[in-house]
Amino acid sequence: MEISAQEVAAFLGRLLSEGHGLAARVEGAMVHLPDQKMRVAVDTPEIQHRGMSIRVPIGVNHPSWGEPFAWDQAVGIAADERHPVAQALDAWTHNVLPVFAAMAMPADRLPWDGHGSLKSWALVVPRG
Repeated sequence: MEISAQEVAAFLGRLLSEGHGLAARVEGAMVHLPDQKMRVAVDTPEIQHRGMSIRVPIGVNHPSWGEPFAWDQAVGIAADERHPVAQALDAWTHNVLPVFAAMAMPADRLPWDGHGSLKSWALVVPRG
């Protein structure tokens, strides 16, 4: 089972646009989120345990951070006929991307609950 960074980026772009209603444009291994002014880069996935799990390096950039990308990894395990890449990107989109999106938002637009913490990450990246 081989999968390229470009294939993963294409899947992530579809997940964000079709599954979450975000404007997303894919160029090679990069997903552009113009409304959020963010770029998401995907590096070569590492398939492990005979294809049962995968590690996908993912970097996020926002113009306010300068040129560097903040790198993370999405890890997925195959289960119930679901490809490990789908599991990895779904979990990363719901649990990690909202943190980067919140970091990129102006402080006056964050959904604060009045006690110095966020009410809901779901307000940052809507679920489809």
